[in-house]
Amino acid sequence: MVHDIFISYVNEDKSVADKICTNLEGYGLQCWIAPRNIAPGEKYAPAIIHAIDNSKIVVVVFSHNADQSAHVRTEIERAFNHAKIIIPFRIENIEPSDEIQYFIGSRQRLDAFSGSLNEHTNRLADIIKKHLTTDSEYQGSLEQTTPSKFDRSRV
Repeated sequence: MVHDIFISYVNEDKSVADKICTNLEGYGLQCWIAPRNIAPGEKYAPAIIHAIDNSKIVVVVFSHNADQSAHVRTEIERAFNHAKIIIPFRIENIEPSDEIQYFIGSRQRLDAFSGSLNEHTNRLADIIKKHLTTDSEYQGSLEQTTPSKFDRSRV
């Protein structure tokens, strides 16, 4: 199943990730978040890989713990290698390690470490909607300019 958003986080930040997920879904956006979207008996690694591959945007709940997590690093790398839109959602005022910096250093981040989490997730929802609208418009223009049949008369 295709989801708009994959939410990457560490267990220490689960309550924040869950709030982000709930708020984004309140805006009508479809989120994939572990463990909620992993079926009983399903293996985590392939479920996460398929979820990233089938999502359009990856939101990284970024904290000191996330920066140190091999799992978050792997998810970011997967998203990067599959040209996903990656949105770092910083919940702590820290800079990414060199390894994480490689994948998200050039990305505009959303700083959410001061103020209301709801305000920041509302802003995140607006940003994601803009990305999805732009992506839909781009896909629509490709479909309009791509011939539906091969014209054999020109061969």
